[in-house]
Amino acid sequence: MRYSDYKCDGCGKVFQNDDDIVVCPECATPQHRECYKEKGGCVNAHLHAEGFQWQGEKQLSEKPVQVAEEKKETAPDLICPNCQYPNPHGSTSCQRCGMKFTIFGINLAEKAQELDSEDDMDPTLVNPDAEPKMTPPSYPPPFTVGSGERKDEKPSLPHNREEQMENFLSSTIENASGFSSEQGSEQLFKGPYPDDMTIDGIPANTMGAFIARESHKYIDKFIRLASGKKLSFNWAAFFLSPYWFFYRKQFKPGIIFMTLQLCLGVLMTPSANSFLEFYDYLAGLDTAALTEAAALEITAQMNELFLPMAIFMGAELIIKLVAGFIANPLYKSYTVRQIKAIEALPDRRQKLSFILKYGGVSPLMPLAAYFAEQMLSMIASYFF
Repeated sequence: MRYSDYKCDGCGKVFQNDDDIVVCPECATPQHRECYKEKGGCVNAHLHAEGFQWQGEKQLSEKPVQVAEEKKETAPDLICPNCQYPNPHGSTSCQRCGMKFTIFGINLAEKAQELDSEDDMDPTLVNPDAEPKMTPPSYPPPFTVGSGERKDEKPSLPHNREEQMENFLSSTIENASGFSSEQGSEQLFKGPYPDDMTIDGIPANTMGAFIARESHKYIDKFIRLASGKKLSFNWAAFFLSPYWFFYRKQFKPGIIFMTLQLCLGVLMTPSANSFLEFYDYLAGLDTAALTEAAALEITAQMNELFLPMAIFMGAELIIKLVAGFIANPLYKSYTVRQIKAIEALPDRRQKLSFILKYGGVSPLMPLAAYFAEQMLSMIASYFF
């Protein structure tokens, strides 16, 4: 009987399994039929005008429910994994450092805190008849991992895995598998790749979770690199170097390539200014009045100014080519190194915090690097 352990609002007695009970169609209050007849209607009829709806109150769990509600109301704020600043519940980014808490639309900081609170909760607080928790429960995954930004891109899988891949791609992010909390499991994450598919000893699904955006594209490149194909070109790194490295949170190579680009720009500035001044001079020159000797002198001067410009532009092209060729191997090494650090962490909260901090992409870092480069370039122009 679903009203067992609830009390009748008419007589105050607890409902028994064999009681004759009627339910008010307006406020859903259950009551003994005798109480209904005695009151001439619903015992809570005087509250109908206020929009009253019966919520029920179990006699055996009144105090524990109150304790659980008080615990929920006093739950701690969201702690930023980057700067440890407490943020209000529902925050999508840190109010101090601006770090984003969301990946694939899921607030990982909030999810990690929920997992911790569920781990700590004693079921006897809510129901005193419940058995004490002996083993950690299995929790639903916080997000889809290994799926990347676009679901129409398939990873490189054997032919017999195609049906499995199609089934996964047809599911939504909310319903897909994700974080695994099973004891003794070697897999941290689940996703579209087979559980036994690894790259340099790292599960492909774990790599997909760490890479996040465009994960399928990079995992395919990592597979080719691991198979012995050493050449792999990254066009994004070629055109957007050094900012692509900052976008993928590879700060060391980003700083190196930005320094090379800055030094090249500083050295190139005097030659570029001389070339532009000479171009302005030619634009205002009356070519009809030029003698043959003057024309030869201008040609020689133009060749003299163009040679250093050609050298600098060639050096810039070489730097971009180097960035394009080493970007994927560097990103693969970075991903493997960081995931090994994740696997060494003791609990789920720290793993999720680590992914938030070092995984995925950072749209703001390329902008910050660009403005820093411009400021350093302006400062250097005063000395050269």
